[in-house]
Amino acid sequence: MTPAGLLESKKTWLVLLVIGLAAIYLPGLQGELIFDDQRLADGTIFGSYGSFVDFKQRWLSYGSFVWIHELLGEGWWKQRVANLLLHLCVTVFLYLLVRILVDQVHWREADGKPDPSRIARSKDAAVGFGVLVFAFNPVSVYAVAYLVQRSIVMATLFSVVCLYLTARAAQGGRVGLLLGAAIAYVAALFSKEHAVLLPMVALAVFLIVRRPSRRNAWLAAGGALLLVLGGAVFLAKRYGAIVGTAFDASSQAYITQLAALSPGIEHKVFLLSIVNQAWLFINYGLLWLVPNVGWMSVDLRPAFPLAVTDLPHAFGVPLYLGIVIGSVFLMARFGDWRRFLGLGLFAPTVLFATEFATVWIQDPFVLYRSYLWAIGVPFLASIVFIGTRPRTIVITAIVLGAILAALAVERVLSLKTESVAWSDAAGKVDTKAPANAVGRWRPLMNRGNQYLQRRMLNVALADYEAANRLGDPTGLADYHRGLVLQQLGRLEDALFAFSEAGKGKAMPIKFSGLPHLESGKILFGMGRYGQAITEIDQALLKGLQDTENKFTALKIRAQCNVKSGRAADAVTDYRRALEINPADRSTRVGLALALRGNGKNDEAMAVLNSIQAESDGWDVRFGRAIVLEAMGRPENAREEAKIALGMNPGNSLLQGFARKLGLKP
Repeated sequence: MTPAGLLESKKTWLVLLVIGLAAIYLPGLQGELIFDDQRLADGTIFGSYGSFVDFKQRWLSYGSFVWIHELLGEGWWKQRVANLLLHLCVTVFLYLLVRILVDQVHWREADGKPDPSRIARSKDAAVGFGVLVFAFNPVSVYAVAYLVQRSIVMATLFSVVCLYLTARAAQGGRVGLLLGAAIAYVAALFSKEHAVLLPMVALAVFLIVRRPSRRNAWLAAGGALLLVLGGAVFLAKRYGAIVGTAFDASSQAYITQLAALSPGIEHKVFLLSIVNQAWLFINYGLLWLVPNVGWMSVDLRPAFPLAVTDLPHAFGVPLYLGIVIGSVFLMARFGDWRRFLGLGLFAPTVLFATEFATVWIQDPFVLYRSYLWAIGVPFLASIVFIGTRPRTIVITAIVLGAILAALAVERVLSLKTESVAWSDAAGKVDTKAPANAVGRWRPLMNRGNQYLQRRMLNVALADYEAANRLGDPTGLADYHRGLVLQQLGRLEDALFAFSEAGKGKAMPIKFSGLPHLESGKILFGMGRYGQAITEIDQALLKGLQDTENKFTALKIRAQCNVKSGRAADAVTDYRRALEINPADRSTRVGLALALRGNGKNDEAMAVLNSIQAESDGWDVRFGRAIVLEAMGRPENAREEAKIALGMNPGNSLLQGFARKLGLKP
């Protein structure tokens, strides 16, 4: 086949597309779950989704994880293949959509002499090129390779299917196709809510292809508006509380930090968020068209404006509105390439408008969300080449495709493990950025967590300290810093770090009790039992969501109570601990000894006898000796102590008690 035929043949184009996507994404097939992917492992998704009739937000996209698991079994690689196939489907339907639309405007060859056959081949090749820029783009990796972001991939797929069916309906006038488009829109909403404004794009597609009368155009506009309102009502029931407000504790903490830089900012933060997002829209577009991987990571933290006049943010709203108005003007006024350009600009700007609905301070600039808005990329990339010789387009596509694929592979590998992902993100943090670039601490803290898991304690400590300097408002950096200092043996420093972790911080609820628990462990080991009890009290009061941590806290407090002569409190704590883990042997022995300290020797002996009936051991014998001695039966106590010493002759506590009984260990 000649070079010109490579993209002229749709089958060959599809084969090359599949090969290219496989080359990009197969290296990451065995990748780890990273960051938000943990929702797939912690029961958030698999415990709440999978029903075919329980319709709720992201029912379709999150439910697909459960359905694929039930159909194909375990293996995250299978879910990754599903993401890749979805991306392939998005690409194919984008090609079909753009190819229809490219025929709806007038094109001329450069020399001004129309040649329908050559123009058709040029269109095929140009559209193939434009879609390739989308498919192989390294920015798309953040939606496809980041497993849990399937929601945006599926929303994009159904959005493109909706637009394609709308275009086909406009061509042939069949009502069934419009019904299919409406169903696809609903599917897009049930994949991710960001597609709510899709009917406005569908309206533009319909008007360009059908060119109806003014009356029919108004009817079509009314139908699109009804769909948008229906989608908005559905979403308002779920997301109404977050409209126009900072909806999480981290965002509130960031607002507090920003208020220290600009007093009163909390009263205009919604307006500033709109200004910020409008400017970031321009950044998203530039990143898709100039995909410099040095500007990409899993956690980007640009500066948040302190005033509407801050530069460069102040350019955002005028540019955004200019693109919206300009795109409508181009579509309405012209019938040539400018109409095609207008649609390519109109689609992303309209779909992006959902970003203005809430206050984005936490996660303001995330690349995976831009996957939906990037459906305009094939329009913009192909428009340059329509009318150009197919051979020229093919050569350009091969060269640029290879470059994009190489960059995309680099991004896939950057997401293969959590350690690599956070190292990549932390390495791109601008530590010299202004203080209003809030949130820069998180990549450094998460990289520190990876170092901590590998026991690279000193480099982990350096990252946690850097995260603190960059303004961690949650206390998590201090908490993890305390864990490192604890392992380094710097116990007083660790206690100080744990103390700092809970001071006015927006710590996530699941972590809120942990600094107190760790402090309690250290203080218990240091023999400072009263302080340890105080810390454990705080840990249990703030809540320990993990039952193992709650069990540990109760057990430590029980031991502290024993050491402090508060046997009754110790009995209560041991019993509560055994409600969590009834089979724990050391806790049962501890309960028996606490009962002995509370004067309930018969109950204590009954507990020890029940343990011995299951499995004998030096601990049970030692406990029996202590209880028997308290019951005034020294001979029986000595007998039990002898047996215990025979089982564990090197135990210093046992040796000391034996001497107390008059035995020679």
